[in-house]
Amino acid sequence: MSRPRPAPWLVAYDIAHPRRLRRVHAILVRYGLPVQYSVFLVHATPAGLDALFDELAAVIHPRHDDVRAYRLPPELWYRCVGSPALPRGLLAALEGFGVV
Repeated sequence: MSRPRPAPWLVAYDIAHPRRLRRVHAILVRYGLPVQYSVFLVHATPAGLDALFDELAAVIHPRHDDVRAYRLPPELWYRCVGSPALPRGLLAALEGFGVV
């Protein structure tokens, strides 16, 4: 039986209270790379993503806060306008490491 392979995920959050916001941000910094304010690139297996969400569930308020994960496709295509939060070419560089 083969193990699930890590996959790239975009994790975005909207947290209503500043203290919970700091805690969510601190958790996500351990799991991924900040792409924009409140958006992280996380490279994880399904079990790793479950562990992340278990940790987040212990911090957020389920009626007031929102955390979502979107799996990125293998052939990632993106477009930007404005000042990027990450250095140009970083996502392309990460492709070589199997992150994107």
